[in-house]
Amino acid sequence: MGTFAQFSDVQAEFEGVIPSTRQAWTEAKIDAVEARLIGLVPSLSSLTSVSDPARFSRVKHLVVEKVLRLFRNPSGVTQQTAGPFSTAYSSTTASGAISFTDEELSTIRQRTKRANLGVATVAPWRADQAPGVFPVW
Repeated sequence: MGTFAQFSDVQAEFEGVIPSTRQAWTEAKIDAVEARLIGLVPSLSSLTSVSDPARFSRVKHLVVEKVLRLFRNPSGVTQQTAGPFSTAYSSTTASGAISFTDEELSTIRQRTKRANLGVATVAPWRADQAPGVFPVW
C-alpha cells in the first residue's frame, strides 16, 4: 500500500482500463516510486494529508504521473522508426531506474522561510571625510 497514492488513484488517471492482472505490478511500482521519492526528499517521510494538504496532493500527483509513465512505456522507447526498424531506448527507463528531474523535485520540496541575512553594504572609511576633520586647504 502506498503512502501517497493508491492503485485506484492510478486507475482514475489512466485513460483506459488497467487490467486486474497488472494491479500487483502497479502497486509495486507505487511503492518503488514513493521510496525513491522519500530518499530524494527526506522531509516527505513525515508528510500527511492533514499536515500539508497542498503538498500532499502535489506528491500524490507526481507519484501517479511517474507510475503511469512506467506503465505506458516500461521499456523506455524514446524513438521508433517503422521503415528499416530503428528503435532507441532511454537507458534509465530501460534499466528499471526511477528518476526525477530537478523541476519535478522542486514542486514537492518543502518551502522554508529563510532569514533575510546577507552582507550589508557599507562605504569604506575615508579619513578626509571623517566627522570633525577639516579638509586641508
